[in-house]
Amino acid sequence: MSRKPIDGTLELLRMYQQEIGASDTQDRVAQIFQDLRRGRRPVLTPAELDFGVKVAWRNHTHCIGKPYWKSLIVRDCRHLQTNYDVFEELITHLDLAFNLGRIRPVASIFPEREAPRSIRIRNEQLIQYAGFLQSDGMIIGDPAGVELTRVAQALGWSPPTGGPFDILPIIIDTLGGGPSLFELPKKSIHEIVLVHPMYSWFEDLDLKWYAFPSLSRVSLSMADSVYEAAPFSGWYVSSEIAALDLAARYEMIPRIAHHLHYSLKADTADDLEHQALVELNTSIVWSFTQAGIRIAQPDDISRLFLRYAARQRKIGYSANVDGNRIVPPMVSPGLRREFKQFRSVLTQPHFFRN
Repeated sequence: MSRKPIDGTLELLRMYQQEIGASDTQDRVAQIFQDLRRGRRPVLTPAELDFGVKVAWRNHTHCIGKPYWKSLIVRDCRHLQTNYDVFEELITHLDLAFNLGRIRPVASIFPEREAPRSIRIRNEQLIQYAGFLQSDGMIIGDPAGVELTRVAQALGWSPPTGGPFDILPIIIDTLGGGPSLFELPKKSIHEIVLVHPMYSWFEDLDLKWYAFPSLSRVSLSMADSVYEAAPFSGWYVSSEIAALDLAARYEMIPRIAHHLHYSLKADTADDLEHQALVELNTSIVWSFTQAGIRIAQPDDISRLFLRYAARQRKIGYSANVDGNRIVPPMVSPGLRREFKQFRSVLTQPHFFRN
């Protein structure tokens, strides 16, 4: 049986009444049906949008940070129409999320897909490193940024160095208009140079990373609408940068293992590679902490999530997790086993998808 065009909106209002205690739900439903009779699509109020986006985070099946869903700052940017205005709000988004290093979760919601001027942000993250494909097939920088780098250069962007850590510009599309390219101001870009508390040679690797992730090609499906521009910022789990970014994409483990070979005199290549990943994670935690930047460690955030999941079940709610996707890299084996009992399928109609 197919869903009615307003099923999702009515479900959101039901949840809103149940959890927030709204007293005017019947009047609101009547207004929605009146809008439909007049040929107008229902539009969420700012308060309904705020609630819906927070619930979307709570229902995300593979976000380990969602125990903090109530603290999410939701920014209603649905009124914007020009690429420049969108860019200005993205700068505000980054500044709010950074919060002088005390990183906080922020979501900015731009016009929906069905709006006269829907918005699309081409970057995977608001702060993202370029990837330069060489003639021999090698890549300097982030392989995940190769295609956007090509597009940015075609639009006239000149890379500052052509090296491994050039920040890409923001590329924004609006319905009916071509792409616009904007370079972020330096004040909104916060990077941490990675050093190690024990190994001085670590500085010679010339590694750094940005202070927090800002997923910008996130699509939010909520209350019968799709918002294709709904950037979301949180804080890092250290092992994300170590295992998924610098190890997997930048292939740093062999270089670190080479140095460790002389420092540790390890017996096998496997031992060296494992220790290299451990030391890379150590450098990230140390460097972020020294810089006063909020960052989580895999075991700590995992324990927090498991306590949250237990509380949810105690009050009759599903933990709403994909046990295969939510476990952070480098979590201890014991915690990894605990996650298996929380596997479930997301059934609610309000969710982010990457």
